[in-house]
Amino acid sequence: MRRIHLLAMLLGFVLAASPVVPAHAASNHFSWSGAVDPEGGLTVRIHEGDVTIRPASGREASVTARLHGRRAEVEKVELETTEDGGAVEIAAEYPPRRNREEPVTRVRIDVEIAIPSGVKVVARTEKGRVTALGLDGPVDASTAVGDIEISTRAWARARSVNGDVRVQMGSTDWTGELRFETVNGDVDVSVPEAVDSQVSVLTRNGHFTTDLFPTERRSAIPGARISGKVGHGGNRELHLETVNGDIRLGST
Repeated sequence: MRRIHLLAMLLGFVLAASPVVPAHAASNHFSWSGAVDPEGGLTVRIHEGDVTIRPASGREASVTARLHGRRAEVEKVELETTEDGGAVEIAAEYPPRRNREEPVTRVRIDVEIAIPSGVKVVARTEKGRVTALGLDGPVDASTAVGDIEISTRAWARARSVNGDVRVQMGSTDWTGELRFETVNGDVDVSVPEAVDSQVSVLTRNGHFTTDLFPTERRSAIPGARISGKVGHGGNRELHLETVNGDIRLGST
């Protein structure tokens, strides 16, 4: 009896002296870093949460994410990393829904990305803001509910459904079409004065303004559909569209 009592005392001392780490402590945080091919780029896909993108201080990209929600639900969400030929994709994987009424997830994931100079970054979220400032590589961003704000020396694409789209870009040599769209919100895009591009603009319940070419002023009448060109036009295209909101196309 005495030996058993002594053993119990020793076991209790060891347990008390050992730090207790919650099982979910590591599951609400994700981090990745590594080299990314500039053209293949880095893609991040989540369902709900903000995505913030900033310039990296070195040649490697890094991604950190915080998962917010109930412990049991957070532990069922995984962030999977796929690397293919220098291109990297990080995507949130959620457990299957039991029925259509159940939300995709109740877990919010806020992501911070540091992207090296000249590397393309793609950000996809359904419920959250996308903010990418001070970059010099291409940016492709989309969300369903949230604002998008981008400034880059390269080119950009941006699409929201319920939110404003604000973009400043410095490139004049992109390929094909760049689209800037929302349904409920304003679209504000600035490009270099020296750009050559075809332009199409559509707003059903809003106004269009620009300092790149003359337009007919109809300030009292909402709605605008304009097709034209800036500079020499050429094969490049800019498409700006909203249903309920104003559109501005300006120069940087």
